[in-house]
Amino acid sequence: MKQRGKGKQKLSGLNENSLKTCSAILEIAKKDNILYQDIHQLPSTVDSFSGFHKDCYQRFTGLPKKQRADLLMQMKNRNKKNKEEEKSPLL
Repeated sequence: MKQRGKGKQKLSGLNENSLKTCSAILEIAKKDNILYQDIHQLPSTVDSFSGFHKDCYQRFTGLPKKQRADLLMQMKNRNKKNKEEEKSPLL
């Protein structure tokens, strides 16, 4: 595969936000059988050695219009669920 851009790209560290985004996109890619659906596993937590190239991240996170709408709905539902869990008392 040809390398895009000039020279070697620096790796960016994986953070909570980028990991959540990639996980949600991978779930949609597998469900809708789109590009990158063959990726089997992402890191389960942020660590000091996982990272990504900026161009690769942009290509991976770029979704067609329908899948982007699915992703937004999925993220809204997760946020709503998290807020409800925060409000409920621990037993």
